[in-house]
Amino acid sequence: MDAFTDIVTFNPAVGQAMTGLRIDLSGETAPSSVQIRRLLSLVPNLTRLDLNLPLPVPPSIMSNVRLPMLELFS
Repeated sequence: MDAFTDIVTFNPAVGQAMTGLRIDLSGETAPSSVQIRRLLSLVPNLTRLDLNLPLPVPPSIMSNVRLPMLELFS
């Protein structure tokens, strides 16, 4: 996740061109809500987002995340 964030931070056109994203961290240590929100802020044109996180998922995970084109969230 950090490598992806670094790449998209260095080259914002990559994040802006993305329309679909699958984040599967179910077998990992839970990232912080801040990390998830930072990553999602770098991909503003998503239409599909599949977010699979280990439990418990913090209730604030999507606070202040703006994805105006999002059509499918699972």
